[in-house]
Amino acid sequence: MVFNDKAVKSVGYVLAIILMLWATGCGSSDSDHDVVSFSGETISGKVADGYVSGATLTVYGSAEMTEENIIGTGTTDANGAFSIELSTNSVPDPIYIKSEGGIDIDLGLPAPVMLFAGSADGSGGYNVTPLTDMVYKYIGIQGSLDASQAFLTGVLGISADDLGADPVENATAGAALAKVLASGTQGSTLSAGEYTMHILFFEQDDLGGGSLADVNAVAERIVAVPISVNDEGQIESEVAVDDGIDFDNDGTDDLLYGAGGVVGSSVFISFDVNEFDDGEDGWHFSIAGELGLFGSLSGRCYLREEGALRQGVFVATFTPVGITNAQKTAVFQQLGGIMASNQASYLLFNDVLIDESVVPQISYGTIVLTQDGASGFDFSDLDVNRIVYDGPGVDDDPVWTDASGDLDYLVASEQTRILATRQNNTYFILPAGCRKGICVTVDGGDAIIKAGQMFLNRTDSLAPVLQTDTTYNLAQVCIGSFVLNNNITRADALEAVLVTDGITELTVPSSGGMALGSAYNADSGEILGISGSFLALKKDADDDFADILGAGGDYLMSLEMYETGALVGTRLDAGTVTIEGYGPYQNYKNPINYVMYAYGDDTAAPSCNATMKFLARAFQGGGVFSEIPVWTSGHLTIEIDQDSTTGSGMLLVENIDGCGYSADDPIEDEAFGEAVNYPSTVTMNVERIGAGNSGLLHIYGTGTYTIYYLLGTEELEYYWDIYWPIGAPRASYMFSYYDEDASAFRVNEIGEAYITY
Repeated sequence: MVFNDKAVKSVGYVLAIILMLWATGCGSSDSDHDVVSFSGETISGKVADGYVSGATLTVYGSAEMTEENIIGTGTTDANGAFSIELSTNSVPDPIYIKSEGGIDIDLGLPAPVMLFAGSADGSGGYNVTPLTDMVYKYIGIQGSLDASQAFLTGVLGISADDLGADPVENATAGAALAKVLASGTQGSTLSAGEYTMHILFFEQDDLGGGSLADVNAVAERIVAVPISVNDEGQIESEVAVDDGIDFDNDGTDDLLYGAGGVVGSSVFISFDVNEFDDGEDGWHFSIAGELGLFGSLSGRCYLREEGALRQGVFVATFTPVGITNAQKTAVFQQLGGIMASNQASYLLFNDVLIDESVVPQISYGTIVLTQDGASGFDFSDLDVNRIVYDGPGVDDDPVWTDASGDLDYLVASEQTRILATRQNNTYFILPAGCRKGICVTVDGGDAIIKAGQMFLNRTDSLAPVLQTDTTYNLAQVCIGSFVLNNNITRADALEAVLVTDGITELTVPSSGGMALGSAYNADSGEILGISGSFLALKKDADDDFADILGAGGDYLMSLEMYETGALVGTRLDAGTVTIEGYGPYQNYKNPINYVMYAYGDDTAAPSCNATMKFLARAFQGGGVFSEIPVWTSGHLTIEIDQDSTTGSGMLLVENIDGCGYSADDPIEDEAFGEAVNYPSTVTMNVERIGAGNSGLLHIYGTGTYTIYYLLGTEELEYYWDIYWPIGAPRASYMFSYYDEDASAFRVNEIGEAYITY
């Protein structure tokens, strides 16, 4: 990424998401394919973020970016340049190009996945950059390619020529990158190579048992783990005890086996720590998520030990081995250009990890960040309110007003790209380049009492923000632990996961012209909090967080918004459920997925016609309570038109892995079954959830898997039920098997799926 010293002209606006037709489709196909005949025109250009070497390019002849429309492939050279001979005798206008992978040569870090939609520039070249990627994203929102370009030139204060320019050579385009990249919605990926993963996590057992005296104590929890990604995107890692890595910070060096994969912008990694056959000393740890800029990642982690499931929150960064000191310096300089601004950044905090004595909270506010050399950022004007019930309404409880301090990069064995600060008894922890991090609260004695998620986004970026003083309808799905109850069938679960009570519409509050504030729904007894791109809801009228589903249904949830109006996030429930074979399970120990789509009465229905990369990981059920959590990868094709409430699709399952011991053959214990017969193709149905102009889709289909055991095979019928808000990188899913005794499908597994281009 390259930024110039020229200041970006301030644009005073709140970005209003116009939820319109996703006219160009909502993704693209994989670039692993063969195009046999090239005898037509040649196109050339550069992939520039700064310049990206080793990027894989796929050229499409139309907006339906499916494999049938591929007309060329290529790679960039060491200077980011490419030349591709097409299989057509003329160059389509507009043309669509996807750049995936590669290394930003200025930074030595993985480049974001970027798309180009449009025509050649004045020199006849095609430059693929974060600016052209944003043009692609806003085509559906604005209604056409021309409208997207007009919108972006207006909010960025640049010309149409600048949108397609080389940002390394063009100072105006380079300056506009800060606002584009600061939105935080652009995914990255990991090319083949060796990486160091710096990871920091907190889990359920840290509550009451862990202590954080200061930011140095946070830095001591960072673990540096070697990660290897091969040409197929598989991740394998083995760490010996002699390597001196104490993964769980218990004072004992650990033996680690890691396996997983990179699927587009998504990553999944599982670790066996000390190996499970070491008895009670062994446990399993897994993470997943969409990679952000600069190889950043944040989300929820899962720990499994002797059949028990614990959850946590984590931040991580991935750094290629061999990055130079000059590149490290450039990284910190450019992070300053992305994150720092004289305008405020939105903040939102919500608790995720709590115990029985804690009532979870939501807080929202703003902060101003100023770059402080290579050490991090100075912050000022920190204003945060906690939203609480106050009798029949809602009250804003001031937490911090005009506070200031340092948000510095943590130093472990080396300086990391993980930022942290302590404000009173709360720690903010964020992987730089990512808009999602974690927050940790300690008591007066520095004991950890709860942990959660924090969200940060510049108000002057291109981040999607709901329009202030406007009412939106909300289509919502919540797949919770209750669908794994003993007596629930898939048919019952389909009814239960739809959210039809509570807040089904919202009017966005505003403060100082920004989407910021809280509101109370007297009918449902729910609090609504909005901070820019981030939305939170809490239901707990008596403030005890004890009412179970069906008896008040206390919950807290938070979501982050994407350009189309899609929202995805986490829900924390009160009460207890019984999971078959495992007995009572406390919901507050099991945060689960929540998906939503916000749209107006006159919003045009979004369409989708594309093939996207698919990665799913199990949260609960299936083999999750054993030592081997399951992940699935492949491709998902969706076809649904603007004027249709139903459509069709295809799920190609290319890999199912347990990630227990190696990526190739995870099953080394006769107690567990081998993976199923894949690749396999599942015909999917597609339908809208809610009104005909909703963008929340139910994607479902049935098939048969054959599971191979050492002593035989078993053939099972199954159902995939995937709920995806168009334009989001994440979905929720249920996986059901046919129960012959009950003559019905029962939900066997729930989890999250990543759907990215």
